[in-house]
Amino acid sequence: MTASAVSGYQGQTITLPCSVHVNSYYQIFWTFQPMNQTNETTLTYNNYKYMWSSSSPSLQIRYLTLSDMGFYRCYANSSLGIGQSLPTYVDTKSKL
Repeated sequence: MTASAVSGYQGQTITLPCSVHVNSYYQIFWTFQPMNQTNETTLTYNNYKYMWSSSSPSLQIRYLTLSDMGFYRCYANSSLGIGQSLPTYVDTKSKL
């Protein structure tokens, strides 16, 4: 299992696809694992920084900063349980 990677510059908006193979999911949530840490934290949806929905499960990270670097994972709740995506690594670059 290898992580995919997405790069962006500070201040940009990036979009991470949610690739979970479950039937008829009813809830999507995302987690974040910062660099050099072992624990994932559940992201809180808000209109300023993180956005997604059940109809559009891809994660939009707005106003990218260096603290956004790390691994993101999508989870989908369905009647059969919870499915998860492979992690996506986000690399943030400084603007020149």
